Amino acid sequence: TVGAASTTVGLLGVPLGAYRREIDTWLRYLVEHFVGRQDLIDELEQIQSGDLIVVEGDAGDGKSALAARLLVAYERAEWTPEADALAFLRVSIDDGSNDVESFLLHLNEQLAGLLTDTAPSTESVAAMRLRASHLMGRLVEGGRRPLLIIDGLDEQKSEVPNVTQVLADLVGGEVACIATSRRNPDPTGELAPGDPLRRARKRRLPALEASEIALLVEEHNLNPALSAEVAKITGGNALYVRSVCQEMADEGEQILRRLKDQPPRDVNDYFRRQFILLRDSAGDRSLTWKTLVAVTAASEPISGTDLADFLQVSPASLDDALRPVRRYLLPGEDIQFVHVLLGRRVSQAAGQPELAQTRADLVAWGDRLVLDRGRLADYVLRSHAGALRDLGRKQDLVSLITPRWIRAHRQLDASL
Repeated sequence: TVGAASTTVGLLGVPLGAYRREIDTWLRYLVEHFVGRQDLIDELEQIQSGDLIVVEGDAGDGKSALAARLLVAYERAEWTPEADALAFLRVSIDDGSNDVESFLLHLNEQLAGLLTDTAPSTESVAAMRLRASHLMGRLVEGGRRPLLIIDGLDEQKSEVPNVTQVLADLVGGEVACIATSRRNPDPTGELAPGDPLRRARKRRLPALEASEIALLVEEHNLNPALSAEVAKITGGNALYVRSVCQEMADEGEQILRRLKDQPPRDVNDYFRRQFILLRDSAGDRSLTWKTLVAVTAASEPISGTDLADFLQVSPASLDDALRPVRRYLLPGEDIQFVHVLLGRRVSQAAGQPELAQTRADLVAWGDRLVLDRGRLADYVLRSHAGALRDLGRKQDLVSLITPRWIRAHRQLDASL
């Protein structure tokens, strides 16, 4: 376990700068009770000059905790990559540090500190980009081996240039970088095909293993026999595991039974905040909200192609509608929320009348596809029979199972 971060000493003994002091409380919270991930931490320790690595995960997987662990362990000489000039930056919607100006301001402060120099607090973005390039060049020319650790690239503000585009100009060559990001959207996807950062090595942050969950249970002075049940309830999601253990430590182990059906406070608070951010990102885009409601109303996972057909919009229009909220959805053809709790928040906000109408519209859409003899959407193939059964439409259910339906099902099964 890593304890609290130092408040007096920073990178390899350099006195802490203003930014490092600013994020100290956040770091303390993240590294408290940090356990596991040792194989990945050891792998990242082997990073060489110019290596570029993006550690990907979904909501609550522990990406920020990993980044914080690397920084604190580096400061304590417990994590010793070859780099001898490290800068750490948090890209966060929550504290408004996800814009290029904040990114460059905090980066230049750290680079200047490594050179025992100072950086102006007020400059244009263009001037700050030039300064960052100049300071990084001075470090390399002086024989230093820079490493940037960037947490939360997926949270970058939509602007030109964005944080990833600015970062791409600085890394590669002699400058190494470890970044964390959700899997969706890929923050490097809009870079030029030949850009080194676009070709960064991707590492998936896995769920916590049984042995790691057992360590967290032990850290909270809980009965080791509870580890298997905690693993079953949480699925190894790092945020969920930590929150369950903390709540049991605070209120007693007997509440584990309740936590099977009622998520712990910290998890609820996290996804409440995620919903607020999702809602704000959707803004007044009616198609975006209609799409999100359709996803939560659907009885089966539904693809973008099928959603566009159901909503009677082009795939391009649907893609435009989803672009602002991609980080709240899983990657892949099916449109799914990053966590079931986020979907529940959307359901609650929509309300029963809107959900009921959307479900009825999905059934009516299926009816039309069955009758018009055209393409049977995968969603309809997976869900329509069940919908007819639940509605008590027995005659329609009997009529549904035709040779055409059977052939389509066989094709779907083969593709799966």
